[in-house]
Amino acid sequence: MLCEHVFLAAAATDAALGRRNTEFQAAAGALDANSVDLSKAIGSVYGPDAEKAFLPLWRKHIGFFIDYTVGVATKDKAKQEKAVSDLVQYPKDFGAFMHSASPAIPANVVG
Repeated sequence: MLCEHVFLAAAATDAALGRRNTEFQAAAGALDANSVDLSKAIGSVYGPDAEKAFLPLWRKHIGFFIDYTVGVATKDKAKQEKAVSDLVQYPKDFGAFMHSASPAIPANVVG
């Protein structure tokens, strides 16, 4: 599922940068469906609370990549810098999530 995520994210990014809106919408929809599948996989291992917490967190990082892509496409340096800052913070947030789901996983291993 993670390989599919990377492929779909790349396809959505390429379509967005190429201003191919129909293709972008299809790739973004498939990417979100993949995110839901990933959340269900997390839920199957760590339980329903982890599943519910995972999905918005996962979608958030996708939004950061979209923000960066839009910043590049529009030559908006401030948008790019904010997105990079958010992406740098994300592993820490994800590490905290993983630690809350499984305390045996130290938060700093991910972040």
